[in-house]
Amino acid sequence: MRSRLQQMGGELIIEHFDSPKDILTQNFRPQIHGLAVLEQVPLSQLSLLAQTYPVVCSTANLDVYIGVDCVYSNEYRSAVRVLEQLRQLGHRRIAWFGIVDTHTPQAMYLKTLGDYSDMDGFLGELHGGRHAAWAYMVHGRVEHCDDMRLLIRERDWRSQSLEDVVSQTVDEMLTQRRRPTAVVVTSAIMGAALIAELAKRGLRVPQDISIVGYGMASDAEASRPPLTVVAMPMVQTGRMIPELIQRRIADPHAIPLSIQVDSEWHAGASTAPPPKDD
Repeated sequence: MRSRLQQMGGELIIEHFDSPKDILTQNFRPQIHGLAVLEQVPLSQLSLLAQTYPVVCSTANLDVYIGVDCVYSNEYRSAVRVLEQLRQLGHRRIAWFGIVDTHTPQAMYLKTLGDYSDMDGFLGELHGGRHAAWAYMVHGRVEHCDDMRLLIRERDWRSQSLEDVVSQTVDEMLTQRRRPTAVVVTSAIMGAALIAELAKRGLRVPQDISIVGYGMASDAEASRPPLTVVAMPMVQTGRMIPELIQRRIADPHAIPLSIQVDSEWHAGASTAPPPKDD
């Protein structure tokens, strides 16, 4: 965003507010021309902001923000990209492993702001769109895949660690008669935790099982081996936000745009063809 704004003769101001309503009372200097909302806010308060400023949301992998412009990741394309890459390697038994977190700090914070709706609660789980795309792939009778499984686990943020949920899921997978040869997880952090849990049970990545996660390419280096990830192109997304605000300034009554950005495949060292006996 900063790079694109400099080209347009603008400036990026980064601020954090205790409540979205505080933005409306802030005396900005210099005068701002638009807001890029990068954190989740209640839908009712977002509507108040949009009445005062041109607003662009880029907060999650789904868009329910009626009345404002939004840039977000196309999760269905991402799922297809993962499937195609794993199929080319020869994988036919694929598990899609995600976690639904409850009582997260973000969800608890939003409830304190007032005007909290059921939809705001749904948005507190930012992987909802990703899980929906996975469910479509699994239950859509995709050709050439002998066995695709959807493993969505609920976790109480207050009492269960990520490692606990990953460990339980690994135990379940290993008891299956035909265990997956590849597992797709919702984040690079989950990928690293999964690799560590598999190593405790004597399974090597990628020789025994392949792992794919979602996240920035830089996040992938935290695991050993480095994780293969699907990443949203953040540079392109950032460049689009000032352009959408400029469009809104030029025509305040323009129809709001909901733009889905394609993902990128970053091959690490956690994917390989399945074991020969599979």
